[in-house]
Amino acid sequence: MKTKILTCLLSLGLTIALPTASWADSSAKETFTVDIQVPAALRGFVPLHNPVAMPKVRLFTKDGEEVDLNKYHGKVLILNLWASWCMPCIQEIPALAKMQKKLEGSNVMIMGVNLEQTTNQVLKFLEKKKYEGFQTWLDPTVSVPSALPISGIPTNLILNGNGEIIAMVAGYAQWDAPEVAKFLKELEKKYSKLSFSAEKKL
Repeated sequence: MKTKILTCLLSLGLTIALPTASWADSSAKETFTVDIQVPAALRGFVPLHNPVAMPKVRLFTKDGEEVDLNKYHGKVLILNLWASWCMPCIQEIPALAKMQKKLEGSNVMIMGVNLEQTTNQVLKFLEKKKYEGFQTWLDPTVSVPSALPISGIPTNLILNGNGEIIAMVAGYAQWDAPEVAKFLKELEKKYSKLSFSAEKKL
């Protein structure tokens, strides 16, 4: 029953504006942007009032290996939640793939997280659409929206170097906009390797 409810809620992301997740605090935006200007291309950007520990989720590579998120500590990790039936998600993929390549060698990493249970169909979809260059993990048990109050997709979770969620981007974003690359570099400087406390506000 829980999976059916989540699927229904995620489907709403196709037709209505995504509401802010309950743990994101739009009032904190001014505090967050004192020294980092959020570009208009990321209009769905909302910071969290306090960093939130990423819950335990089960993600897998395309080859079926389970992902250990702890290995990505020391990086700003952006998890792009998507599905093949979500048109805004699909529209983002080419720009996301370009940004993934541009960020290689940096301490910022964007990784797709597919939320469909039919892994083989997802892989066939990527091959058919010639999106093989798009780096994505798979969440066949829909563990991310089960663990967090995600109300629709596409949604991007931004994690700091300690693996804590510090912000989200809800809805379609223009990832190939020049100002986005500059913004991600600023995130890298401030949030990749620093040590954060769950009590510390942004």
